[in-house]
Amino acid sequence: VGIWVALADAGIAVAVCHPNRIRSWMQGQGQRAKTDGIDATLLARYGQREQPSPTPLPRPTVRTVAALLDRRQQLVKEQTAEANRRQQTDLPVVQASIDALLTVLATLIHDVDDQVWDQVQVDDELRRTVERLGTVPGIGRLTAMRLAVELPELGQVSAKQLAALVGVAPVDRQR
Repeated sequence: VGIWVALADAGIAVAVCHPNRIRSWMQGQGQRAKTDGIDATLLARYGQREQPSPTPLPRPTVRTVAALLDRRQQLVKEQTAEANRRQQTDLPVVQASIDALLTVLATLIHDVDDQVWDQVQVDDELRRTVERLGTVPGIGRLTAMRLAVELPELGQVSAKQLAALVGVAPVDRQR
């Protein structure tokens, strides 16, 4: 998102496109090789020929929530790694060190959860979306927040389009 913000600040429109659509287009151009230079050239050509609609920059609150959710995921990953390390040792001095770090990580995760929820509460549109998603059985608050920030298309496209967008639509691969 950092480059997207910089480009928007410079007055340059950005179109976020599904990578599979671009990959298919590139293959349709007969291009199989992949290098940064080739990719850049073909992406520019794709933009010129297909003229995809510019994608509006997410609101600052949505960007903040997305960044906090990413940070939470990093902390949970580290927490899991430390818990695994704890299971691999029977030395009390090492266990104590790991336990201390696990306590800090749990606190940080809780703090990030609070920060995310506070951000959601100040953005009425985001809050309403999270509340709506939370009414779906099996969707908790964390999943609802992640869906709300990562799939702004929710409620704006059909179920088939959404399934294709997230990569869960069945694809006929008969040859």
